[in-house]
Amino acid sequence: MSFRILIMGLPGSGKTYLANELQEQLHKKGFSVEWFNADEIRERFNDWDFSEEGRIRQSSRMKELSEKSSANFVICDFVAPLPKMREVFSADMTIWLDTIDESRFEDTNKIFVSPEKYDYRIMAKSAKRWASVISDKLESNFYESEEKQYRSLTKAITWRVTGTLDTFIVSLLLTGEPKIAMSIASVEFFTKIILYYFHERVWNKISWGRDVQKSI
Repeated sequence: MSFRILIMGLPGSGKTYLANELQEQLHKKGFSVEWFNADEIRERFNDWDFSEEGRIRQSSRMKELSEKSSANFVICDFVAPLPKMREVFSADMTIWLDTIDESRFEDTNKIFVSPEKYDYRIMAKSAKRWASVISDKLESNFYESEEKQYRSLTKAITWRVTGTLDTFIVSLLLTGEPKIAMSIASVEFFTKIILYYFHERVWNKISWGRDVQKSI
């Protein structure tokens, strides 16, 4: 599951600049990144409805697109002026660009509700600096929570060596035949190591019970 990043703020606050810089920084660190820009998505779906219903539909659409992504990180930059939009999108990280007091769109200014919950509130236009800070934090937390395949394989092997010794000892005590006990233990070693490996990989994709990334 991709880590979903919302970059929000009034039109003209610098969302697109930050999104572009953050994508580049994460690419340099070796991560896959997909970026969805609000205007590009509206154009793709030919949906220019800026009513409350249309805005919430846009937020839901951005969420659906991000959920289909296989990238490590998905960046979505859109105004998200309404609390309901943020609730629908349900970001793993929210970056609020609070760099301007008002935009050129009066209707958006009137409905914009400042977020009560966010991970970063940026009050000065400094995209490169903040992209560096945020990407470093994302990298740190990613490696804390994402277990690599070689680690899963190593854990599988060391666990099965321990388990196979146990199986050999139990089989020897029950049969009294070292050859039979060794045969049972050998077969079990290879079957169980494969099962354990895939068990670990599946659980590594499940976010339930693991809040490391969301606490950034």
